[in-house]
Amino acid sequence: MRLTGTCLFKIAGGVGFIISIIIDLTFALRYFNLYLVSMYPVGILLRAIAWYALGEHLKNDFLKMTGIAITVMGFSMAAFFTVASRQILYFLDPLILISLAIWAAYSIFELRNYWSLTRFRLAFGYAKISFVGLIMVCAAAILFLYFEPAGYLDFALILWSLGFLTLAVASYFATYGFLKS
Repeated sequence: MRLTGTCLFKIAGGVGFIISIIIDLTFALRYFNLYLVSMYPVGILLRAIAWYALGEHLKNDFLKMTGIAITVMGFSMAAFFTVASRQILYFLDPLILISLAIWAAYSIFELRNYWSLTRFRLAFGYAKISFVGLIMVCAAAILFLYFEPAGYLDFALILWSLGFLTLAVASYFATYGFLKS
């Protein structure tokens, strides 16, 4: 089945991943603007709608399950992140790890979807680079939390920025995949 026609998943996915690009670049530049970061729930909701609508369109239960999982996990992650936000600039709060684990889990759902959608649109195949970005950001956060006193701060900051730049590139490919479907 080809991905054609004007569908809800195109618009929601395109806009949701454009918001992700903006947020990823914000984090890559370490410019923690509360207004920009507050767009995260809107992006999550749009991406969840996109995955669910695409699942309906393709009759694919895993895509629909991804939409539900991103809604639940995305808003849970945002809640934990908000609680820990007082220490976010220093990454001193272990609650950040809970947020990170939730984010990693729903990112794996999306990664699996990129894999299966590559046959419809090659851009989704390129979006699989998100896995590299995910690993880099998680490693940077662990370095911040547990190894900052050991002198790994500069390396962690570079890893953080490169990870989010990689995620921005992956979000670009996902945006293209949704908008050109």
